[in-house]
Amino acid sequence: MKNKIISDLHALEIKDIIENEPLYKHTTFKVGGPALVFIEAHSFNDVTKTIDYALQYHIKYLIIGNGSNILVSDKLFQGIVISTKYLNSFELNDNYVYAMCGVNLIALAYHTAQASLSGMEFASGIPGCIGGSVFMNAGAYKKEMADIIKEVLVYDNHQLKWLDKAELAFSYRHSIFQERRDMVILAVNLELEFACKEKIMELIETRKQKRQATQPYDAFCAGSTFKNPSIDTSSWQLIDEANLRGYKINDAQVSMKHSNFIINRDRASAKDVYDLINLVKKRVQEKANITLHVEVELINFE
Repeated sequence: MKNKIISDLHALEIKDIIENEPLYKHTTFKVGGPALVFIEAHSFNDVTKTIDYALQYHIKYLIIGNGSNILVSDKLFQGIVISTKYLNSFELNDNYVYAMCGVNLIALAYHTAQASLSGMEFASGIPGCIGGSVFMNAGAYKKEMADIIKEVLVYDNHQLKWLDKAELAFSYRHSIFQERRDMVILAVNLELEFACKEKIMELIETRKQKRQATQPYDAFCAGSTFKNPSIDTSSWQLIDEANLRGYKINDAQVSMKHSNFIINRDRASAKDVYDLINLVKKRVQEKANITLHVEVELINFE
C-alpha cells in the first residue's frame, strides 16, 4: 500500500514525500507515532491533488501546520499526512492582509504591528499557523480570529472557493470546519485597522512579559489544554481546586506555572498525555460536577 501511494503521488508531481515519518518531529507536544506517508506541500496544487487522490482511493489523510494544537497518538497513522507549514506567503494591501494557511500567527502579528495595523495583538502569543487558528477560532484577551477574518479560501468538493465570515459559524473556539472536515482551509483575507505602531507594540510586549511570567512558554505543550466552561469559569481554577497542579503521569505533567497547560517534561508518550487529560476531566467532574472539554485536537486515538 505504502509503495503504491508514494509511486502514485510522484506521478502526480508531488515531490517532497517521506515514508514512516515520526510525527513527534512535527508537533509542539513532541509526541506522536509515524505517518505511513508524509508530504511537505509547497503549493495549493500539492494539497488539492493529494486530497483528490486520497478521496479517490479511500485513503485517510490529515492536514497539519505548526502542530501546535494537536495531540497525535503513538500508533501508526495509516494514511497520508500533509504538512502546510511551507505555504507561508502573505501580502499586505492597505489595511487588508492575505495570508496562506501555513503563515506563522505570531510572526504575522508582529509584521502587521510594524505596519501600524491593529487587530492581531491578541494573536502575538498564540503558537500556531493561520489555518489552524481559523479552524479553532483561536483567541486570547477576549479577542478571536472571527474578529478580523473577512473571508477564507477553501478547497471543497474539488473546488476552490472563498467563503465570507458569515458562512463560517464562528463561536467560542469553534468554526464550521470542525464539522466540515472535508473542507480544507488554504488562505484567509483579514481586515485590520490602522493605529499607532508604538502603542500596538507596547501592548504586544506587555502581554509577552505577562505570558512569560504566567505560562510555560518554553515547555513542550500544545497551548491551553481545555476550553473554559463559561465566561465566568476558568479551567485552570477548576483544575487547581481539584488539587492537580503539578500532577504527573510519567513525563506528562499539569504545569506548575499554569494548570490549564499539560506539558511534556521530556519523554512523555502521547498515551501519557492522553491519560492525564482524561484523569483531569474525571477529577474535575467529581469535584465540581463540571465537564471539561479539550481545546486540543485528538488525532488517531480511535
